[in-house]
Amino acid sequence: MASDRYRAYMESDEWRRVKLTVRIRVYERYGGRLICERCGVERCEWPGFFQVHHLSYIFLYKELEYWDRGASETLLLVCDECHTILDKERRERTSALYYRW
Repeated sequence: MASDRYRAYMESDEWRRVKLTVRIRVYERYGGRLICERCGVERCEWPGFFQVHHLSYIFLYKELEYWDRGASETLLLVCDECHTILDKERRERTSALYYRW
């Protein structure tokens, strides 16, 4: 369950800047196209279709500060469906670690 600090961060201007920076990176990397970096689906006009997913939380709350030192590679622009799948896979991996003992 997300902490109050995390929820507040996801609503902050800082996180909006991070999301915009990720979108610009994807747009430039893929020749002026917005695509899901997991499945490759192209830009959709549906609001909220693309979301930013953390592969790692090591740079959480300081993504832009460490952007050129690795933070950019811990964030993916993904479609809503892939984001749901990635979050589910993370929860399953985390649960497996807890129940392994």
